[in-house]
Amino acid sequence: MQLPTFRDVLAAQRRIRPYLARTPLHSYPALNELLGTEVYVKHENYQPVGAFKVRGGINLISQLLPEERERGVIAASTGNHGQSVAFAARLFGVTAHIVVPERANAGKVAAMQGMGADVIFHGDGFDAARLHCETLAGRSVHRRPRREPRHPRDRRPIRCRAVGLSLLARPRTDRGAQQYLRRGSIHGHAVCPAPGDSARGAG
Repeated sequence: MQLPTFRDVLAAQRRIRPYLARTPLHSYPALNELLGTEVYVKHENYQPVGAFKVRGGINLISQLLPEERERGVIAASTGNHGQSVAFAARLFGVTAHIVVPERANAGKVAAMQGMGADVIFHGDGFDAARLHCETLAGRSVHRRPRREPRHPRDRRPIRCRAVGLSLLARPRTDRGAQQYLRRGSIHGHAVCPAPGDSARGAG
């Protein structure tokens, strides 16, 4: 997999910016004292789906060609990624199918359905759901002509780096924190795509 360049990150920021508000960045004295260092908390829980992954859904679906949008998308997820795809699909008028494990989080399933996604239950865990997703992507959920499935990471794992870029742009982030971020040392849920998420374009 080819890693994104800084230009890729800037391009992703331009695609995402019109649709999401900037999330707050706070430092808490009690947390700083507990950890013995200065900590900044980036509140990505303020995003529409409560997680930074919404950036990835918008970045992916905004780049689909008109014929790809018409065919719709299908994703496998245990929760947050599915919500991201459902949110972005609704935003761009794209049909979304989300394959989840049988025991997926009921609240997150309800959120996906509330955003208009067709939720498909399959298997005991993520791996079974992912394989079923790939099967459906290959034959098409609605039996339309087959198309090549598309994985979100084919678009390069940019969403977490876009979070870091927003931190660097803040005047309140001190020089030491900016240098730390430039070295790629972001910790927490904004580190990288979770291994339990997959998405494909559906024909």
